[in-house]
Amino acid sequence: MMFALARRDFPSFQQWRLENDREEARRLAVPAFLDDLVKALAELRFPRGYDRQSVADFSSRKRQLISDGMPYDAGATEILLHEALGGPPARTMLQDHISTRVGWHRLQLVADLGDDLALSTDALNGILISAERKAAHRSGDTYPALLGRSAEQNGPAPIGPRDSRDSLDETGEWLDYGALRVPVLNDLKMGISRVPSGEFGELQAWQSDMELRMQLFAASGPDGDWDSVRAEISAAAGMSEGAIAEEILSRFGTELWVQQVVSEAAGGPQVACARVLACDGQGWMLKCTFTGPDAFEPRSAALLEELYERTVVVRGDEAMEARKLIPLRMPSA
Repeated sequence: MMFALARRDFPSFQQWRLENDREEARRLAVPAFLDDLVKALAELRFPRGYDRQSVADFSSRKRQLISDGMPYDAGATEILLHEALGGPPARTMLQDHISTRVGWHRLQLVADLGDDLALSTDALNGILISAERKAAHRSGDTYPALLGRSAEQNGPAPIGPRDSRDSLDETGEWLDYGALRVPVLNDLKMGISRVPSGEFGELQAWQSDMELRMQLFAASGPDGDWDSVRAEISAAAGMSEGAIAEEILSRFGTELWVQQVVSEAAGGPQVACARVLACDGQGWMLKCTFTGPDAFEPRSAALLEELYERTVVVRGDEAMEARKLIPLRMPSA
């Protein structure tokens, strides 16, 4: 868990940790990154909000310390959780209560919450990126987007599916689903499912335990729909107990990473992850959702990303109702 926190591809985390050590004389100069990280994990661990008894039970457990020289402080843990889950700012209480490192208490709490949630390294990386992005945005720093590049370095426009009306190179073997054409890629299993209307409306692809689902919609206007659809998904997640939705910048544009507590198993809360992205085209929007334990690890989805990136949309010129799901068809043998 703590190894993931100290990964070398999160240089800004290392920088903030060093800055926190330098600021220890003031004790209250805690990096905004740790605030956001604790809040995100606390909301997943305690999806029903602050409950004194459950928080007290969590805080009083005997735990492995990240620093042998720092005594575990259950009271400090409870104060930090109270703040993260919507209570008043803990700075004044912490100043009176904690005589050692405030930043290291937060790091210990991050490790404790992560252990209880049993998060995979990939899921934790998604939360780390979200917290890093929030803190960088507030401080005015350039967010180091996925693949280690800034937004400016990512280029003027995101990449993604192509329109059949463009000049295309479609060498190799392809599957024709009517409104969508996709390349045949080794190690991918393909499928198509029906929507409530009875039509085929969702294209599916699997690689190991990760799934990609694609749906094609008619656009409501020339400006595209992904911004508004993304806002609607975020709002719905905000109203769902135990859910968190974060916008992430990638080479595909702005993605939405959603985490949802789906059950309270014996080993602790179980978290489902979904990575949602979309491409606005000429009269269409293609929405894609990656699900699975590695959904927040783009490197694990390389082949599925290639499928999405090379997909060809055959929209046609006929008028369609705004945001209407465009039906697909079974590919010919």
